[in-house]
Amino acid sequence: MKIFLKMKRLILIHGRSQQGKNPDVLKSEWVTAFKRGLEYCKLTLPEDLEIILPYYGDLLINLVNEWKSGKGSQDVISRGAGSSDELAFTFEFMEEMVENVGIKNEEVLANFEGAAIERGIKNWPWVLALARTLDGTGLGEGSISAFTRDVYAYLTVPKIQKQVNDIVFSTFNDEPAVVVGHSLGSIVGYDVLRSNANFDVKEYITVGSPMGIRSVIDKLIRPFEMPSCVKSGWFNAYDKKDMVALRPVQPSLKLNPAVTDYDLVSNHTSNKHGIEGYLDDPAVAHRIYRALQ
Repeated sequence: MKIFLKMKRLILIHGRSQQGKNPDVLKSEWVTAFKRGLEYCKLTLPEDLEIILPYYGDLLINLVNEWKSGKGSQDVISRGAGSSDELAFTFEFMEEMVENVGIKNEEVLANFEGAAIERGIKNWPWVLALARTLDGTGLGEGSISAFTRDVYAYLTVPKIQKQVNDIVFSTFNDEPAVVVGHSLGSIVGYDVLRSNANFDVKEYITVGSPMGIRSVIDKLIRPFEMPSCVKSGWFNAYDKKDMVALRPVQPSLKLNPAVTDYDLVSNHTSNKHGIEGYLDDPAVAHRIYRALQ
């Protein structure tokens, strides 16, 4: 009697700002960092592992640019353009960044250009001051604008969300998988897993996730719930200096069973958010390896 064992599968879901990249090179960068993390643990990559990285970088930027063109918003940060909802999202996101990093109002005031201050989305000199204050953190003024724009577009524009999700969905089959989502990819992964109960996901692992940020949480589909296809739980790792991650996921989503938040990552990349600094962290690499067993 022959026993057929299902192949181990590792599905890697990247974040935003990956346009123009070669998908094979991008996957190689992820795998190289993961291998480095395994080496710290004196482990090696399983030989029978199939690694898949669904690439949507070019699609996302094209859809976002199409959406921007259609609504006439070219630069939310510098011009205050866009819908009032998008402006509020941008302001609240940056306010929370400043709050979590511990930047004082006096530091923001030093970058403020304008008259009497009324904090809020109606006072764009204040929003500009927030962006300038955050400029030295590795997520500069342009990066903050682009990040909030892309996350907002994914969360609120059905066409963008569906087409991105479809690419990720197409990589799943009836074989068991471990899923790793980074940054915006953690939101994409949650959406896809939450709506597909028939998947066989051993563990969902997120790194550098913005799913603890209030403005992001407000846009997520409710009710919040642990994807039923996830068998062994959700592990969320972040560097407390990563402004995109900022906060743990479980206190915000209050899932049952609970998300396991891990905040001891020391991400060595310049902005504390890069995927290499997460995948080569020994605790993260070991968690992925263990899930694959």
